[in-house]
Amino acid sequence: MKVLTLLLFVFFLAADISAQPSSSLPDAPGVEVGKISWQKDVFVPALFEDPLRPNQERADLVRDQKATIRENVIRTQGGQPPLPLPTAKPADANSERSSTSYRYTAKIKNTGEKTIRNIDWQYLFFDPETGVEVGQHRYRTNVKVRPGKNADLVGRSTTPPVGVVTVTKTSDGLRSKYSERVVIHSIEYTDGTIWKRPAN
Repeated sequence: MKVLTLLLFVFFLAADISAQPSSSLPDAPGVEVGKISWQKDVFVPALFEDPLRPNQERADLVRDQKATIRENVIRTQGGQPPLPLPTAKPADANSERSSTSYRYTAKIKNTGEKTIRNIDWQYLFFDPETGVEVGQHRYRTNVKVRPGKNADLVGRSTTPPVGVVTVTKTSDGLRSKYSERVVIHSIEYTDGTIWKRPAN
């Protein structure tokens, strides 16, 4: 009975280890990943528009119409057909729409001896209870980082952190619900050498 219990314990332990997410992957050599974070950015065009622009556009329209009327007097006297009067430009519907994007950031330090030229990295989200990956965003960032220096890796996306988001969950709710990890897949140095993460 003890042998059976021991075998069952070893089986479940092995299953638990194999189910661990890629967050257990070791860091890339010579690069120390510090604080990682993400944020939601909402761009509302109306907030950045000049409040006096409609007045200026109206004044420009009146000026153009008066100039056209004067031109038409000359054209009519010369036997030419008149030009149509300028009209107000229709509002661009796309310019009024807000847009949402997401910014993923990782602070790194070059602890190696070579200068980094660019990094291929991935921002991952995991369910903390099951260890299952629920979201990932991969980027290649050109960034020159000398030995001993720090830099920020920044990636942008129009897709949210995870594939399925509960409507009632706010950004703060997402932060508390999932665990996050940055994995570096490859590093290119200024001397032309490249480090790549071994395939699993």
